[in-house]
Amino acid sequence: MSIVNIKNKINLSYVGAFLLGLLGGVSYIPFSYTIFTAILALAGLWTLWLQETSLKKIFIQGWLFQLALTLVGFNWVYHVAREFGYFPPFLAFITLLLFSALANLYIPLTGWLWGLTRHWLQLPFAISAFLLPLFYFLGETLMPTVFPWNFGYIF
Repeated sequence: MSIVNIKNKINLSYVGAFLLGLLGGVSYIPFSYTIFTAILALAGLWTLWLQETSLKKIFIQGWLFQLALTLVGFNWVYHVAREFGYFPPFLAFITLLLFSALANLYIPLTGWLWGLTRHWLQLPFAISAFLLPLFYFLGETLMPTVFPWNFGYIF
């Protein structure tokens, strides 16, 4: 199988979104590589979104980003399930995976809402780029999450 065929089967923006989520995840304790890793990860995700026209792809990129972010940043969920829930390793991992898949859904949802607004209002690039952090801030502030302090935890 050639590289061209692999590229056609795998959307590289999805891989990029996942990798950016991993980068954002290392800004959490115990890694705490600085706030700049979180800022860089979000800026990368927003760059992917600004280049994307498909609402479905924006949502998937956001979901992959939050999945990776939560897998790394909230890895302690595995430990808690093992130590205090007495889960076997496989079940503890499934618990972490399910938690990571659902814990920060505000990220793909705000990306999707931003993309929908951009599409409906036919916004120019500059206004879209200005509105994206605003939508993200509103999403993180207004949408219920398991831990409302999520990104505040890295500062």
